[in-house]
Amino acid sequence: MTKSSLIFLFIFSFGHTLLAKAPPVTLNDQTEHYKIDLNFDYLEDPTGLLTIEDINRPEWANKFQKNKKETPSFGFSKSVFWFRVKVINKSKEKSWFISQELPLVEDISFHRKVSGSWETTS
Repeated sequence: MTKSSLIFLFIFSFGHTLLAKAPPVTLNDQTEHYKIDLNFDYLEDPTGLLTIEDINRPEWANKFQKNKKETPSFGFSKSVFWFRVKVINKSKEKSWFISQELPLVEDISFHRKVSGSWETTS
């Protein structure tokens, strides 16, 4: 079985500026593991050409769809999928691990806004 050419890109917001349709993930000191299946919006980019600046323009805000499946599946695709997740940290912890259980995903990048600029981590 070959790996999918699917690329996942996440946007995390720790502020109130994200126009998310899905409810936020609220981190607390009592919970160690969170499933975010029902807490993200997604946008399929079949061209793979959109940038973080593109998808943050107002004209793209309503093109994101709220995920409604507890176990979402996007199948095999050459598209880039953008995932938008709002995270509210009400925990004393400042660092969290993010894991995913899809062995066929080749690349995941995380974007967050810091001092007005986008920081990307792969």
